[in-house]
Amino acid sequence: MKRGLICVIILLAVTGCWDQRLLKEYTLIKATSIDITDEGRYITTVSAPLPGGEGEGDQVVSAEGNTMGENKILLNRKMPEQVDDSKLRILLLGERAVEEDIFPYLDRFYRDPQSALDARVAVVKDKAQEALFFTNEHKPETPDYISELMESGEVTTLIPKLNIQFICPLLFDEGQDLLLPGLRIAKNDIEIDGLIMFDGRNKSGELTPEESTLFLLWNNQMGKDAEFTFKVGDQKERNLNFIHVSVMEMTRDIDVKVDDFTQEVNVFMNMELMVNVEEYPPDDLLEREVTASLNQLMEQQLEEQSKELFDKMKQVNCDGLGIGRKIIANDYDYWESVEWSEIFPTVNFHPDVTVEIEQTGIVN
Repeated sequence: MKRGLICVIILLAVTGCWDQRLLKEYTLIKATSIDITDEGRYITTVSAPLPGGEGEGDQVVSAEGNTMGENKILLNRKMPEQVDDSKLRILLLGERAVEEDIFPYLDRFYRDPQSALDARVAVVKDKAQEALFFTNEHKPETPDYISELMESGEVTTLIPKLNIQFICPLLFDEGQDLLLPGLRIAKNDIEIDGLIMFDGRNKSGELTPEESTLFLLWNNQMGKDAEFTFKVGDQKERNLNFIHVSVMEMTRDIDVKVDDFTQEVNVFMNMELMVNVEEYPPDDLLEREVTASLNQLMEQQLEEQSKELFDKMKQVNCDGLGIGRKIIANDYDYWESVEWSEIFPTVNFHPDVTVEIEQTGIVN
């Protein structure tokens, strides 16, 4: 009797495996791309390992439909097992797709509790599906290559650390705009090609790789490394006119003030960079006058580049630094009295940069 009672209790306590998901029943998607047709239909392309581990590389399949959900049904008809993107590593959006509201493409990921919200997101110049169909004998598994490429870009301060989850708050934030990594398909490669600027949920412009690194420093998003090349001379021997430095340490401060009388918004910005000289053929860095002159030349160029950067962002109404967010926090009455999308293009940026050569390598 006692033994039977114990068995009943154990049976009641054990919930079983009613929600189990067997891997053999699913095709795990590693990368997904989304493009838009002239008629406004979605083209979803997925990349997954070959069934049964058959050889090197991935299987790439596309479907066209009216919604992301409909495309998932169509993909299930073409693949040996059910499509499962819970292990998704990369989400690629086509250039044309981001010209309109990008939230509809992401909506399904936010509603599904099993979505891989940590998947990286990027915009591909032209059609995103071309990146998944890209083949190279040295890169047989394209999704892994793109993921590692973007991870490297984060480390070297070419792109910010962003994923599907991090994007969501920015899409609903009136005081800050989104910038997504841009990828370009070259002749024999896929490469990082700066950042894509957004005005709200729509693409509004692009930053070059050099502008992207500078923006990330001002936005306090420096990775492990950041490097710059500056022209510091005008000699006949061209290779003597440049200096290449890496940033060792940086600090930056941004102060936003609204003039009580004119209601103008002024952004006072200060950035201090400690740099290591990676390359400088003239090699006269032990002279204080020389290092002081080089510091000044680099400061002038960074300040000028910063002004051009912020003018470019103002032209396309991309508040990537979150100036509006700072006004919401410090002067909410002013924020409520204006339309920020009309005010941001008139904001005055005042960048001030200090550069100090801290190390010159092992060459004296």
